[in-house]
Amino acid sequence: MINKLNEVLINHCAPVLMGLKPSAIFTLDCPNCAYHLQQNVSKDFCVEALCLTDCKKILTMLYSPALLKKIVLGPKASFILSSLGYPDKINSVFVEHLKKRFAFYDDFPHEIGFLLGYPQDDVIGFIENGGQNYKHCGLWKVYSDVEEHTKCCQRYHFSGICLRKYIECGGDIKRFGDAFKFAV
Repeated sequence: MINKLNEVLINHCAPVLMGLKPSAIFTLDCPNCAYHLQQNVSKDFCVEALCLTDCKKILTMLYSPALLKKIVLGPKASFILSSLGYPDKINSVFVEHLKKRFAFYDDFPHEIGFLLGYPQDDVIGFIENGGQNYKHCGLWKVYSDVEEHTKCCQRYHFSGICLRKYIECGGDIKRFGDAFKFAV
C-alpha cells in the first residue's frame, strides 16, 4: 500500500507538498487509503474523501488549509465561492459544503478550479464560457496567460521529479516540503 500511496503523492500531490498549489484531487482504491495517506504527510496538510466515483474509487483531496485560505479570501474567488454558499473559513463546514457540491454535479463543480489553485481569470473564463473558447488546454483550460500556464506546469512537473528522487533516497514524506521549499 505504501508504494501505491507514494505514487499518488508523486503523480498528483508533489506541488501541494512543496507549497506550489493549495490542493490536489485524485482517486484512491480503498476507504482506508485516505487515513494512511494522512498519516504519511505533514500535519500541515489535510486529506479528505470527497465522494465515491462511478468506478467505485474514492475521489480524494489533499490540501493545505493555509494556502487554501489565501485563495478563499482572494477578491474574485471569495465573491463566487460565497455566492455558492461556501463559508469564508477553511474548516469542516467548508469541506462539507464542497462534498455537497460534488454530490449535486454529475461531474466536478466548476469552482473547484479556485481550490486547485488555477488562476482566477481562468476559472472565471471556464465558468463564463462553459469550458469553450479557451486559448490553451493543459492541466486546465487557459483563458488568460498561456505562457504563465506553461511555466507553472514546468514547476509542477519538476516538483514530482524532486519527490520521486527524494523518496528513492529514503526521504521522509512528512519533511518533503521543508526539504525542497526553495527548489522551484
